[in-house]
Amino acid sequence: MVLFNLLITILLILFLIVKLRFNPAMSLILAAMYMGIASGIGLAETVSTISSGFGSMMTSIGLSIGFGIMLGQVLAACGGIHSIANAMLRVFGKEKSPIATGLTGFIASIPVFYDVVYVIIVPLAKGMARVTGMGLGIFVGALVAGAACTHCFVPPTPGPLAVAALLGIDIGKMIGVGLIIGAIAFFCALPLYKKFFLNRGWFNPETDIDHSAEALEVKDQEFTKLPSFGASIFPIVLPVFLILIGTVTNTIMGSVPPIIAFLSDKVVALLLGAIAAFLLAVQTIPRDRVEAALTSAMSASGLVLLITGAGGSLAAVLGASGIGDFLANVVTQYHINVVLLTWLTAVVIRLAQGSGTVAMMTAAGLMAPVVVGMDISMVWVAFAAATGAVFCGHVNDSGFWISAKMANLTTMGGFKTYTTMTGIIAVLGLVLTFVGSLLLPTL
Repeated sequence: MVLFNLLITILLILFLIVKLRFNPAMSLILAAMYMGIASGIGLAETVSTISSGFGSMMTSIGLSIGFGIMLGQVLAACGGIHSIANAMLRVFGKEKSPIATGLTGFIASIPVFYDVVYVIIVPLAKGMARVTGMGLGIFVGALVAGAACTHCFVPPTPGPLAVAALLGIDIGKMIGVGLIIGAIAFFCALPLYKKFFLNRGWFNPETDIDHSAEALEVKDQEFTKLPSFGASIFPIVLPVFLILIGTVTNTIMGSVPPIIAFLSDKVVALLLGAIAAFLLAVQTIPRDRVEAALTSAMSASGLVLLITGAGGSLAAVLGASGIGDFLANVVTQYHINVVLLTWLTAVVIRLAQGSGTVAMMTAAGLMAPVVVGMDISMVWVAFAAATGAVFCGHVNDSGFWISAKMANLTTMGGFKTYTTMTGIIAVLGLVLTFVGSLLLPTL
């Protein structure tokens, strides 16, 4: 019955989000209520568990998400992302401009949402496609790969940040492993996409580009002056550096001095990053545009916090239902690989309802009790969920439509770029996670 109730819970989430188009946060809470009541936790205890799960998640990552979104929105508004893109192009040149385009997305998507990064950089990608004659497919694919790798694997974006909180993983360790897996996946995905897809006529400009959509093309924003590359990248690097310093100090010394513990706390580190972005912006653009960016960030934070908090509620109810003990017995009895099971769970949820954040949080929350007592680190469970959650985004994923329409692609063109590239990244991520779990099982 516990397994049956779990199945109904997952189907309920998918039905509410996909069929009835309910808000994901409402859907997760309703599913948590069903699971709690059906599992015999009791009415009052179910509500109490939902509330405590939500509160625990907000305590852990609420401020971090808010400051991370502020950092990203302000940096985008003042032209910092454009400055990073220009510097990448100067370093790599036109011949390797797809790599430069993808790396810009890779760096910018650490604190900035995928959708925002894509909309900002896609005019550059389209311009480079015209100048170099390499074709639009390789540039869109590169941008999707770069932005998706850090958006799904590296905190402080909400998905990986929430997964780290759910599984009790040190945030510095999550950033470090995420950067390694993301970088390897990115640099491997681009040549694979080019060799096995683009070079075989996969992308056809005649049918995969919407030539009648020129009026929908997003024009690059005009800036009177751009901040320097160093100033632009500093707000991104600062919080990552501070958080990693805390992790490295703890690893080497076995403890962390109070001042380092304070500065490396994710809330303090991201606050300092947001302040650095704000100080950069007020020197570059009018104050009203800075305030507008901050207002937009706070508006965006609300929905993200509700979804991540609701994911924490569902995870708390799943933990109280006893499903973890049941799945642990199944995994032990039938010798099912935990990494593969977590990845497949995230893939199914991702394909069915579209949201990578919902998919990775649900899969991680479901598998967290299973791993307790096993000789495998929670880190690999986290990245099994994260890599599965990026798999083959399609028509029920907002990222699919933004990626296709902002690049003036047809729906088929979206499948041949966004869907294909996210599939490649997910499979590469699974391989890297599986190898990591074998080489460093107790990382």
